[in-house]
Amino acid sequence: MPRQRLRSFLPFGVLAAVAVAFVLFLILSERIPSSADQATVGLMARHILAGRGHPVFYWGSTYGGTFEPHVVAAAFALFGDTMRVFRFAMAGLFAVFAFGLLAVSARFFGRAVALTAAAYLALPPFFFPYKTLTSDGAYATVALLALAVVGICLSAWEKPAGGRSIAAHMAALGLVTGVGIWVTPVTLPVAGIGFLWLFFHRAAGGRLPSLAAWGAGIAAGSAPWWLWNARHGWASLHSHEIEAAAGGGLLANVHGFFSASLPVLLGAARTNFRDDPHASFPGALVVIPVLVALLLVPAVLAARSDARVRLLFLALTAQAAAMIVAARFSPSEPRYLVATYALLPILLGLAFERLPHGLSRALWFGGFAVLLASDVSNGVHAHRHLEDRDDSQVTAPIGPLLESLRAVNASRAWANYGTASRITFESNGEIVATPIVREDGLRDARADELVRAAPRPAIVLLPPRDGCLRAYLAEERLAFQEAHAGFFTIFFDLPDVLRDQVRTAGTLPMPRDAYRVSWSAPDIPVSAAPGAGLTGRARVTNVGSCTWMHGVRLLADWKGPEALEETAPTPNRRVAPGETADLAFRLRAPETSGDYELRLDLEQQGITRFSAKGGATLDARVVVVR
Repeated sequence: MPRQRLRSFLPFGVLAAVAVAFVLFLILSERIPSSADQATVGLMARHILAGRGHPVFYWGSTYGGTFEPHVVAAAFALFGDTMRVFRFAMAGLFAVFAFGLLAVSARFFGRAVALTAAAYLALPPFFFPYKTLTSDGAYATVALLALAVVGICLSAWEKPAGGRSIAAHMAALGLVTGVGIWVTPVTLPVAGIGFLWLFFHRAAGGRLPSLAAWGAGIAAGSAPWWLWNARHGWASLHSHEIEAAAGGGLLANVHGFFSASLPVLLGAARTNFRDDPHASFPGALVVIPVLVALLLVPAVLAARSDARVRLLFLALTAQAAAMIVAARFSPSEPRYLVATYALLPILLGLAFERLPHGLSRALWFGGFAVLLASDVSNGVHAHRHLEDRDDSQVTAPIGPLLESLRAVNASRAWANYGTASRITFESNGEIVATPIVREDGLRDARADELVRAAPRPAIVLLPPRDGCLRAYLAEERLAFQEAHAGFFTIFFDLPDVLRDQVRTAGTLPMPRDAYRVSWSAPDIPVSAAPGAGLTGRARVTNVGSCTWMHGVRLLADWKGPEALEETAPTPNRRVAPGETADLAFRLRAPETSGDYELRLDLEQQGITRFSAKGGATLDARVVVVR
């Protein structure tokens, strides 16, 4: 008997060893990047361990429950607060998910399904470890919660309809749903399908108690969300995370889902591909999605008679549909679809298990082997983050930068978001850095306060922005020093006037040449009623020498019988030299009737109007009449 049990578990042990080897390969070869988001999680974990409180959401956001920072804090308490410990804490969550999925597969569908799912997880599409090992948005938690929904529903399926047992399962499902509300709305499509499936299949005759139990579970699981929002004006309800796409954006999401998201999710292409898809093999962008569809055919047929299989397909469809309508859906990095990996491995296992022995199984297994080979190719050829340094993303090692900061005695610094939290975390707090607020937002308020209070903070920049600051300092004849660490430039011993300007404006001034702009394609109504809303559009092109950061906004001046000045938060993104941005805006017409000149200008907030530096404006005549 022991020998038989050993033989039974041997394939799973081999696959577990393969999975460990694959994950270690991805981590140690720098295919899983280090990033500012991960450093922020690490800083939050240190914050928790230092007894400074338990953040409800990720710093700087109104969503993103902090389950993973608390897990990382526990790992730091046991093994030390290093990036390596952080990474292996996330690998622990990856392992919990994998063993949980195998347990669900074996418990409810049998050994063959579990073994197939294990093979898929041992050599998964690169996107799965890429997202779950980084903790840049609670995506390991998303996968775990989706798996919990599936496990609860399948467990309830085995119980008699109605009664206390179903009410208990509904309470558990409510608890998982509530935690999902706290962590991220991304979890709700799968949780919603789980509720509907369980409520209509198993709660007959006891629906009111089941609803009450479900509601109580939600209240308990989402308690941090409710308590925080009650004190902060329900800010989570205004989060960009829950905005819906419409019109052209919806059509673009549909196209992006099929052309980009599916290849990335299924291991046919590298995440964030644009013109260069980095396909696993020529034609993989089409071949792999078609292959997966063919492999799933037996499971689709089984869904006609098996409600459990329908549950999995419904959950898969619901999350895809929900993400397509999300305004912030990023097709080439489909992070909203991580719950796929709690569903697809089981469905593949069910498809294999439902086939009769013989040629059909052999053909299916051959196709599955091609799928795993594509996954391996996808991982082996994944980008190694050894030299990634640009102004929006810094994933390369920053050891030389830390040494250079120490060499010039710069213990406080402003930097871009991609660098700032990494400096603070990886220097173990010896050097504190923070983003320039209007340009990159704010995560760590304490770091921002320390840098603002410093008498001589440094500024760390990457090309091309270092050249812009250097040009401004030369133009204004301000004295400074600079040091270099690879691609980074450290500006230090800066004049007080620049330090005070950055403190006040929250953005870096630019040289005069950077304020050059051209306007085109104006669409502004020629008349409006007094005090009425006026919707318009225009297009601006940056013909200057520097990137406009988020601190640039539209300024509108009404001149006529009444003088009025308005602002609009657009373009609300970076605009590089030579790039064009569409400005959609809504203004309010003056209350006094008459002929007006409406002048559109750009403003670098806290610094200057573009026109004051020679930048062009757009002028239009508008008649305000009743």
